[in-house]
Amino acid sequence: MSPKSKFANRRRFLLATMLILASGYGTSTESSVLVTLAPAEPADMSKTLTAYGTVEFAPDQLQALSVQGEGLVTRVYVAPGQRVRKGDVLVELTATANSATELEHARIAVEFATKDLERLQDLRARQLATNAEVRTAEENRAKADSALANVRKRLGDTSYRHLRADLDGYVEAVHVHAGDIVSPGVLLVLLAPADKLRVRLGIEPEDLPVIHEGQKVVIKALRPGLPPQEGRVNHIYYQVDPKTRLAEAVVPLTGSSDWLPGITVKAELVVAEHRQVVTVPRQAVLSRDGRPYLFVDEQGHARLRWVETGFDDGQRVEIQAGIEAGEGVIVTGNYELSDGMAIRTSEVP
Repeated sequence: MSPKSKFANRRRFLLATMLILASGYGTSTESSVLVTLAPAEPADMSKTLTAYGTVEFAPDQLQALSVQGEGLVTRVYVAPGQRVRKGDVLVELTATANSATELEHARIAVEFATKDLERLQDLRARQLATNAEVRTAEENRAKADSALANVRKRLGDTSYRHLRADLDGYVEAVHVHAGDIVSPGVLLVLLAPADKLRVRLGIEPEDLPVIHEGQKVVIKALRPGLPPQEGRVNHIYYQVDPKTRLAEAVVPLTGSSDWLPGITVKAELVVAEHRQVVTVPRQAVLSRDGRPYLFVDEQGHARLRWVETGFDDGQRVEIQAGIEAGEGVIVTGNYELSDGMAIRTSEVP
């Protein structure tokens, strides 16, 4: 091949290469970022105050159990914290010498009154006693019967008596031991209903102005397995404990038989509520120099919007200005974006 032909071939090769490269540049596409979208949606938002506390027995629901007559404690069947059912035996007592004597005297009084009535009825039949005397004897026998019934109610017919639970609940305290002689009306056992507990919350003194009775509270146990409980503040103690340096608020727990006294809880007290405001997922909101912003999808391009935010519940953020409900906001991939960048989108599942 002549030098002239070689030069012509090389020229044609270079020209073809340039055409191929030019064709490739002409079909290039704009680079884009893969993002996920979620709509801005109306929702109820609330501002909450976090407090911690402990589940305890409600003192106004405690039931004090005692006996009406003197007795000797022979056996105690329960201990503090033990769960009991209605009808369970709590304490066994036996009659003391004093209570046995009281019962015997009441029986003798009935026997005497009965014999006296029979005697007067016989005398009246022989016209040796008046109707007034018989009526007096009948009244005396009725009084003796009533006194015996009262003693039997207090002391029982046998030497042994049992103090029983009259509700389902927990033993809050036991105030007697085997061998104790107890007087009538002395507290023996304190019971708490299983479904009448309360939460005592520690409140920072500076937070007291935003706490009020009737305030909604969501309570979560700091242990697995117990669903959150909703309640309302019913008492506030405006006194700072010198040990904890906290004031206190009390929230009753209703229908809470699975909760136990002593459980530590976290409570969210609702300080303020905004109804049906525009909200977005929390990860959609970014910040630059302290100013919040986010990106929205506008025909396949990311558009930066400066926004004003409100309440933040950890999952969603209230948007007070900057976007409207229904707009698609970019939730993931937004850290890679700048205003106007092309995006490929997918919806948040």
